[in-house]
Amino acid sequence: MPKKKIKIKKKKRQEKKWVTPNVRECSIQLRNISKIIKEGNVTEELKTYYNCYKNNYRRMIRETTKIHNEKCILSSNNKTKVMWDIINEELGKDRKELRKIHINIDGVDVKDPKK
Repeated sequence: MPKKKIKIKKKKRQEKKWVTPNVRECSIQLRNISKIIKEGNVTEELKTYYNCYKNNYRRMIRETTKIHNEKCILSSNNKTKVMWDIINEELGKDRKELRKIHINIDGVDVKDPKK
C-alpha cells in the first residue's frame, strides 16, 4: 500500500494587540516565581508575594485590554462595528469570509444572486 502524505495545518497564534512590554515582563517574572514555588520548600512570605503579584498582573491585563479597546473604539469611524469586532474577538469567533455563490440557471452561471 502506498504511503499517503498528509499536511497538518498549524493554527497561527493570534497576536494580542494589547500586550505591552511591561505585561510581557510581568508575565515572565510571574512564571519564574511560579516555578520556584512548584519546586517546594518555600516560605509563606514568597507564597503571599506570589499571590499579590498574580492579582496585580491580572489587574494590569484587565486595564491594558480596557485601554486598548477604548482606543480602538474612539479612533474608528464605525464605532458599532468595532465594538462587535471586539466582542467577537473576545469570544473567539472569527469573521467568516463571504462565500462566493455560483448558481447555474438554465445554463447561465449567476455569480451575484442580487443582480
